[in-house]
Amino acid sequence: KFVLLSALLYAPGTILYFWARRERGKPIFNTTVDWLIFAAAAIGCVAALIGLISGYITI
Repeated sequence: KFVLLSALLYAPGTILYFWARRERGKPIFNTTVDWLIFAAAAIGCVAALIGLISGYITI
């Protein structure tokens, strides 16, 4: 429960990170491992949203 909720909190920070990297003209992620970590966090975020909407996870 708490791991999924923390993944949900990473979403706004990731959006700001994308924005800042794009403004500086740098690549968003440098390695494949960075992309895998992002994918895991994104999947966790979606799972947390589904859990909150369906009522499976409560705050």
